[in-house]
Amino acid sequence: MPKFRVEIVETYRRYVEVEAQNEEAAYKEIDDKIAEGEINLPCDGEDCKYDRELFVSEVKENE
Repeated sequence: MPKFRVEIVETYRRYVEVEAQNEEAAYKEIDDKIAEGEINLPCDGEDCKYDRELFVSEVKENE
């Protein structure tokens, strides 16, 4: 019986607040948290690959 590889693309959005000096530092802080496992990315098994874009915006105190 032939085998087929099926690509499943999951999209999700999450907001995480961090204190940082600028947008670049905020991006690095989140990237570090992902690399250290503090922020978990969904994955049910091996061979998981994630393409991600992070968009950083400043949080205003009155929001």
